[in-house]
Amino acid sequence: MKIDPMDKGLVNRVFDYLNKVRKGEAFTMDGCPIPASQNIPGFCYIVCSLTENMRRYCNLLDLTKTNDGIAIFWLQ
Repeated sequence: MKIDPMDKGLVNRVFDYLNKVRKGEAFTMDGCPIPASQNIPGFCYIVCSLTENMRRYCNLLDLTKTNDGIAIFWLQ
């Protein structure tokens, strides 16, 4: 079964934005630059249905499933 591009897009956008923040390429809502920091922790949430395609894509990225199986997370 093919992985839905929408599932990839949700996850990739979060990782892309976190990378922008860490490189100093992101701005606050007021337009102020966020200082670059490779060590800044990222707490990103994607609220969505964990479809079979989304689970498969998260598995490809080696993300971790919670013990109750209702969420998936990644720690770096």
